[in-house]
Amino acid sequence: MAAGKPSDKPAATGFSPDQPDQPDPNTPWAPENDEAPLHHKPVHPDALASGRTDPSGLQLNMPAPTGPYSVGMVGLHLVDQSRTDPYVLGDTPRELMVSLWYPATATSGHYQAPWMPSISGDHFLASRGLSPQQVTLPRTAGHVLAPVNTKLGKLPVLLYSTGLHSDRAMGTALAQDLASRGYLVVTVDHTHDAGEVQFPVNRLEVNTMPPGAHSSDTLKVRAADIRFVINQLGTISKGGNPDAGHATLPSGLSKSVDMSRIGMFGWSLGGAAVDTSMQLDHRIAAGADLDGQFFGSAP
Repeated sequence: MAAGKPSDKPAATGFSPDQPDQPDPNTPWAPENDEAPLHHKPVHPDALASGRTDPSGLQLNMPAPTGPYSVGMVGLHLVDQSRTDPYVLGDTPRELMVSLWYPATATSGHYQAPWMPSISGDHFLASRGLSPQQVTLPRTAGHVLAPVNTKLGKLPVLLYSTGLHSDRAMGTALAQDLASRGYLVVTVDHTHDAGEVQFPVNRLEVNTMPPGAHSSDTLKVRAADIRFVINQLGTISKGGNPDAGHATLPSGLSKSVDMSRIGMFGWSLGGAAVDTSMQLDHRIAAGADLDGQFFGSAP
C-alpha cells in the first residue's frame, strides 16, 4: 500500500458483504448495519470513533492490478457444522470468512470493496496504536458482485492462507493481481487465529488462540479450514450457495469454478499451511510457500 492525499470516498453503488464505510443511504442495496453494536468489544474501544477521516490524516492506496481483466469480489460467510472451533469454549461450529477475487466484466455501478470492513479495520488500526482519523485504509480493485467474465471459461482456483494472527486482507494486492490475470483467488481468514475477523451484522471475532499453541496443531486447523473451503467451492460449482446467510453470488460464478485445477499459496505460517493442506487434500495440485517454515515432512 502506498500513501497519498486523502480523497473523497465513492458512494456505495452495489451490495457489499464486506460492509464498506459510509454507504449511500439512498442506495437500496447499500449495507444498513454498519453501525450495529459489536458482539465482541475490541481491545481499544476509544480508537473506534464513529467519525471516519480527518482531512489531515494519511490516505493509504493499493497498487493497481497489472493483468488485462477487471476484478470482481464477493465475501462469503461459511459455517462448518462438522467441526467445532478449537479456539473457543463450547460446541461452537467452526465459522470462516473468505473473499473470492475473480476476473470480472461490466464493473460499472459495482462498489469497490474496502481493504478491510470498517469495524475490523478500526480494530486493526487500534491494535497498532492508530485511529481512523489518523489513517484511512484503502479501497481495493475488487468490484463487489460484478459479473464473472465467463468468456474465460472455467477459472483455475488459488487459495491463500495468511500469516499467524494476520488477516486475509494482507494478501489482497497479490490476490487481486492474480484475479486480473484470470484466476479465481480465495483468501481465507482463520477465525480466532486471525487478529480480527468481521462477520455479518458487524460481529467482530478476535484472536483467542492460547499462548504457546504449537504450530503443528495450528496448521492442522488451517488445513481443515482449507479443505472445508474447497468443499464449498465444489458446492458453488454445482449451482449451490454455501453462504450461511445465502448472500447473493456474482452472476456466472457457478460455471466458472474449475475444481480440476486447484493450487494454494501462503505467507509465513500460511506458507507452512500450504504443505500441510496439500498432504491432507490431494485436490490441491500445486503450492507456493512464501517465507514459511516447514513442520514435519514435505509432500
